[in-house]
Amino acid sequence: MKQINFPCARYFHFIKCYLKKTIHIIFMMIILMNGNSFAKIITVDDDGPADFATIQKAIDYANDNDTISVFPGTYNECLDLSTKSISLIGASRSVSENIVFSNSQ
Repeated sequence: MKQINFPCARYFHFIKCYLKKTIHIIFMMIILMNGNSFAKIITVDDDGPADFATIQKAIDYANDNDTISVFPGTYNECLDLSTKSISLIGASRSVSENIVFSNSQ
């Protein structure tokens, strides 16, 4: 028995393959564009090139599980960490440069 190839059958096969690939691409884009997928390291330096010049702006930008690395400097700020689950670390390896003064009220 001879098989008959209809032009529309090839067209439907093409559409099916195209939709399958498109769905996979959209799914991967959603995963990659999700800001919470990967933790970031955000840098803060009051007098040099960094992501932010103030610690609070870095906190506001950060997502949960991100790390904020603060370079040596003087930062006169009131920090609000109440809504975030982040790590706040000193960028310097010298213990004498990682000093935090708190005037809690």
